[in-house]
Amino acid sequence: MHLVSGDLWAGAEQQVYGLCRAQAAVPGWRVRAIVCNRGALAERLAAAGIEVRLLDELVLSAPALLRAIHRCLRDWRPQVLHTHRYKENILGALAAKAAGVPLCLRTVHGDVEQSPGRWDWRRLRLWLDRWVGERLQQGCVAVSADLAQRLRAQGWRAPRVIENAIDVAAVREAAQAPTPAADAAAGAAIFLGRLAPVKRPDRVLALAAALPEQRFVLVGDGALREELQAQVRRDGLSNVHFAGFQERPAAWLGRARVLLLTSRHEGLPTAVLEAMALRVPVLAQAVGGVPEVLEQGAAGWLLPAGSEAAAAQAPLREILAGGAAVEARVERAAQRVVRAYDLPRQAAEYLSLYKDLSRF
Repeated sequence: MHLVSGDLWAGAEQQVYGLCRAQAAVPGWRVRAIVCNRGALAERLAAAGIEVRLLDELVLSAPALLRAIHRCLRDWRPQVLHTHRYKENILGALAAKAAGVPLCLRTVHGDVEQSPGRWDWRRLRLWLDRWVGERLQQGCVAVSADLAQRLRAQGWRAPRVIENAIDVAAVREAAQAPTPAADAAAGAAIFLGRLAPVKRPDRVLALAAALPEQRFVLVGDGALREELQAQVRRDGLSNVHFAGFQERPAAWLGRARVLLLTSRHEGLPTAVLEAMALRVPVLAQAVGGVPEVLEQGAAGWLLPAGSEAAAAQAPLREILAGGAAVEARVERAAQRVVRAYDLPRQAAEYLSLYKDLSRF
């Protein structure tokens, strides 16, 4: 059983969705999910035949949500409870202990986005998350070696690394779907992700100001959207288009000339894997698991972590110019994602881990 927030349709949610489907396809395994928000994840899991219990955290208080999770565990009696994100880790681990679930573990999809202040309530949340992780859960998985190293530096004991994956065939099929609105991404440099400080979408606007002849499309929504749109109007950036949240981002990505990953830090971004599968060049900050995925630049273009837009101009122009060298790097990326990041590999690694951590 997986326990997940589902308040967004972002990288972590896409990973949970893909993992549930891949595990459900393995003979002898039954997969269920508790989702704590209405939205795309709950709907897509149900459409894929995964049994879902929706516990709406917008309606239920934390104690009520804990009791509801406990009831689900008592009713379904899973052998494994697999949690994702802070609140779900804490409530899931407590409920699993009370319900006698044999194995409870977590996947960490990314590092802490903002450091809490001295008296910030987030400090208590992080402390509780660490406490249940060490006392009540038997396993901790990081989605990249870089993230595992960060967790060890924070005091976590021996996190396992199981890298993210995608359904390559499904991504390629989705990219071919007739989506008229996505034609706005044709030939554009695309940003795909939350409009949040950790993703640094402001770097995309700086690139747009430096390359007025190139179109830029931002696919996603978030707290920074109004601020970014105000900046576009103020600076007269007519080459920037905000597409908002899109249920079929692969259709947009497949039409683009290049994917821009501008984040301050990452775990292992699903968008990068999807771009590789779609033979879309990736120009990315060297953060998280991205350098390893892109083979230190052999399968993409890497910028030093923390570099600003000026450093991206030359490699972006190289990508947009195309040519045999660019095509060779893109083809290498496409072959790599099929070989190393397809879903059956990830599902098998998780099932092996469950067996290693338990007695069945």
